[in-house]
Amino acid sequence: MADTGKRQIFITIFTGKWRESKREKSGKNLEIKQKMKINKEQLQVYAVTDRKSVNKKRYATLIDAVEAAIKGGATIVQLREKELSEGAFLAEAKEIKKLTGRYGIPLIINDNVALAKACHADGVHLGQGDMQVEEARAILGDAAIIGVSAHNVEEALLAEKQGADYLGSGSAFVTTTKQDVTALPLKTLREICHAVQIPVVAIGGVSAENINQLVGCDVAGVAVVSAIFAQDEIETATKKLTAQVKDMLAKTETFDALYQKLMPLLQGKKGVLFDMDGTLIDTEKYYNVCWCEAIAKFGYTITKEEALDLRSLGRPHVYRFFEEKYGIYRQVRHPSGHGVSPSGGDDDTHSGGELHQRTV
Repeated sequence: MADTGKRQIFITIFTGKWRESKREKSGKNLEIKQKMKINKEQLQVYAVTDRKSVNKKRYATLIDAVEAAIKGGATIVQLREKELSEGAFLAEAKEIKKLTGRYGIPLIINDNVALAKACHADGVHLGQGDMQVEEARAILGDAAIIGVSAHNVEEALLAEKQGADYLGSGSAFVTTTKQDVTALPLKTLREICHAVQIPVVAIGGVSAENINQLVGCDVAGVAVVSAIFAQDEIETATKKLTAQVKDMLAKTETFDALYQKLMPLLQGKKGVLFDMDGTLIDTEKYYNVCWCEAIAKFGYTITKEEALDLRSLGRPHVYRFFEEKYGIYRQVRHPSGHGVSPSGGDDDTHSGGELHQRTV
């Protein structure tokens, strides 16, 4: 299948390679797991503050907005303030620490290790240009949670070796929160997750519209800014996001279980491309892309305009388009194994449909 420029929801397994690092590490590096100061459940909905995005008419203070996010299901909060003075930042951090303490969730300070120590935050998140993990650990102590941004496997492995407790990787999607940031290929995100034993959080541009594209990446959760703090009703938006995160994680667990069952069948195969028929992953528009490419075998070419139109249609309408324009129809096979013509074929409950050229 040619590269469509879209994020691939189809899962490609190169047997013996796709999850090799995870399988090899299974049962190893137990020391890392035993020393973990934060678990995956605490990283599921990682709320990163942005006071500029908050609706000031709805939320008088950032603390009000943070509390709404926590009530909605945020499992961890990162306080990120780029424009406040050190004194104002510290005063606000102390108040938010009281708030997160009441709800029993961790407070992480972005970048500023000294301030994290001063406000008794649970930890700090470090970028690649910030203080080294070992130095931050020496200042904050062994109990502190230290997260590190990682954009590739090398950075991820180094951060883990230095003692990071979790990673933030991205930008998973195009984001407006940071300028001049390009999206990290989901393939790279998946490789990072499989290379390390510590949890990985996807950050950057995550929204209700794209969160299912993270299925199968093995992230522990998502770190979001605008999807929470730019919403008029933060608690409601966070509840919705929390449900979507849990659904995404459940789909990943289901896929992992299916993968383990399939592995014995895939041994010796060079590669397998399969999808979940829309059950585990919403692949509707990707089906349409594949169909546009598949009919090339009949010698036809779909125009760019037609391809764009097809991507917005459901499968029954795509079938009709192929039949009416090119005489290519979908043959549906009954459980008996006999092929039948899709007359009245708007019913999309059948499986195993194929495209065939009509003989005239």
